[in-house]
Amino acid sequence: MAKEDVTGRVRRSVIGRKTRVLAVLLTAPFVLMIVVGLAAWGTEALPGVFFFGGLIVLPIWFFVRAGIRTGERADRQLRRRHRGMPPLPAGLPTAEDRSFSIDDLAVPLADRPLSNLWTKVLKIRSGSVELRIFQVVHADMLGEGSLSNGADRIIVTCALARVDADMPLVVMRPRWERPVSLPSQLREFGTELESFNRSFRLFATDAYAATAIVDQRTIEAIHGFDAGTAIEIAGPNIVVYSRTPGAVDRLIDQAGRLATTFPTVVRSLYPSLDQMSIQPRRT
Repeated sequence: MAKEDVTGRVRRSVIGRKTRVLAVLLTAPFVLMIVVGLAAWGTEALPGVFFFGGLIVLPIWFFVRAGIRTGERADRQLRRRHRGMPPLPAGLPTAEDRSFSIDDLAVPLADRPLSNLWTKVLKIRSGSVELRIFQVVHADMLGEGSLSNGADRIIVTCALARVDADMPLVVMRPRWERPVSLPSQLREFGTELESFNRSFRLFATDAYAATAIVDQRTIEAIHGFDAGTAIEIAGPNIVVYSRTPGAVDRLIDQAGRLATTFPTVVRSLYPSLDQMSIQPRRT
C-alpha cells in the first residue's frame, strides 16, 4: 500500500517480509479450494466460494494491517525520538539549522519507508561551500524484516550541498551494496569510464540526464570516493551519504568537491528559476 504526502511524492507504507510470506502461506490453500470447487460444481459452489473468500480476505487484511501498523508505529517513534548531534571532526565550527526538513529533499533517500532524521542538522563550511551534515534512518524495502526490533533499519551519514540549478533526478550507488528501493522511472546507464562503472551503478530518468550530470568533470570529482559512498541528485540538492562508521570527514571533503564542480557542469543546462528570471529579454 502507498500514501501520498503533502509534497505530492509517494511514501510507501512498510509491510515486512515475514508478514507477506505468512499471508501467502495462509491464503494459498483457500485459493486452490475455490478453484477446484468452481471447476467441479460451477455456480452451485458459489456459497462455498463466498465462505472461503471470507477466509481468504480476513487473513490477508489482518496481516497486511499488522504490517502497516508496525511500520506506522515505528515511524511515529522515530519522529518523536530525541535527536543528538551528528558525528563531526573535533573543533569544526558549526551552526544548527532548525528550519531543515527531510521532506524538502526530492531524492529517493527521503522517500523510503521510515525515512527520518536521526540527528540534528548542522551547517558547516568546506572551503567556499556550505554543507549540512546529518544522519538519516530508513528501511530498505527490498530487504526489510521485523521493523519492531530495529534490526533492518539503516543509518547513513549525509552531507548535503545546494547549487544554483534545477537538476533532474540522478542516483549513483556503490555497485557492491545490496539493492535498495528506487523510483520506478529510473533506468540504469553506464559511462565510458570502466573504472567508474566497476565502482558505481548510475541511475537516471533518461540517457541525456545521465550523461549531462555525470560527465568527465563529475567523474574526475568522484574519482577516489570511498567505496561505500552513494550520491543522490535532484533540483538544487546534492546528497552524498555513507553508512560506513567514522566516514564523516571524508564525506565532507567529497561533498565539497562535487558542489564546487557542479555549477560549471549544470548551471547552463539546468538553470534554476532564479536564473531564468534574471535572463535579459531578447528584443
